[in-house]
Parts: sequence; structure tokens; C-alpha cells
Amino acid sequence: MTDTFGAIDTLVLNAPGLTLTDATARLPREYKDASAGAIPPRRNGLPEDIAGAIRLLASDEAKYITGTYLPVSGGARML
Repeated sequence: MTDTFGAIDTLVLNAPGLTLTDATARLPREYKDASAGAIPPRRNGLPEDIAGAIRLLASDEAKYITGTYLPVSGGARML
């Protein structure tokens, strides 16, 4: 992707795990419980969990981070 979007300066993808929002409220309780039970914090993400990472990536502090993705998934990607 950085080959395609390299002129943009910075390209970082956010890869959130299951996040409790209005959109995920319709998911079956069993699915949400299984998702939470499968990760170290034993809970699903909240919008504010994701927002912290997005604030960092959108800041000047992250201006040299490019060509990667940031899993904000409560450890789901490490299992």
C-alpha cells in the first residue's frame, strides 16, 4: 500500500478487534462473550480504547510511522 499511497507521507492502518458500538449491539450475546473470553483482557473493546491509538497515529508524534498496521485488539492478534 505504501507503494500506491507513498506520496501521502504516512500510511498506517488501524486493525481493531470487536468494539462495542451501536453497530455491534445487534450481535448475539454469545458471540460477544466468546470474543471477550478469547483475549487477555477478557472484555471487548470500547470506542475510547480505539480512539487513543487513532489520536496517536494522527499526531505529529507518529509522523515517522508508515507502512504498517496497528492492531488495537486486546491481544487477539498475538494469540
